[in-house]
Amino acid sequence: MLDLAAPASARAHDRRRRISGRHAARRAHAAPEQPGPEPRLAALIPAHNEQDRIAAAIQGLWNQTRPPDLVVVVADNCTDDTALVAEAHGAQVFHTQGNTHKKAGALNQAIAWMLPHLDDRDLLLVQDADTVLNPWFAETARATFNRRVGAVGGVFYGEEGGGFLGLLQRMEFHRYAWELERTGGKAQVLTGTGTMFRACLLYT
Repeated sequence: MLDLAAPASARAHDRRRRISGRHAARRAHAAPEQPGPEPRLAALIPAHNEQDRIAAAIQGLWNQTRPPDLVVVVADNCTDDTALVAEAHGAQVFHTQGNTHKKAGALNQAIAWMLPHLDDRDLLLVQDADTVLNPWFAETARATFNRRVGAVGGVFYGEEGGGFLGLLQRMEFHRYAWELERTGGKAQVLTGTGTMFRACLLYT
């Protein structure tokens, strides 16, 4: 089942809030977005045996100040209860078929299934199953789009613990955030931790 609500521009005005000055400044030089209906937002969460973490990831999406119109968990060769937990928390589940290319292959299948149902201006958010987004992520990312911006990512932070490996991971996250700050928010690579795309960019 795939059910995306029709675009409704009036919906946007109730959900928009002022974005922080830093984000607004970075968008000030960009070309304004052409007027049109409010784009719909769908979220994809690729997951392989993530029954213990998928609930938090899904709830983080429903808790967004601009929640998605649809959340889909991409269950990739799962042997646990990832799909059952996802459905219990209000997500649809897409099961991959014969995927041997891990996360990339799972996303390719799910995106190919979803794209025919999206308009060019609709938005697709991809996030990891072990990620919980800041409640303002979707709204802030949505407000950043314009005619020159086709994808928006964010910085991320590691959880405490994990020993030496956890420390190295947090250091790498900090380095990525510093690099984005140094370049004025322009990234060469957007990560799978949480990135929002304009649907038209994903056609092949």
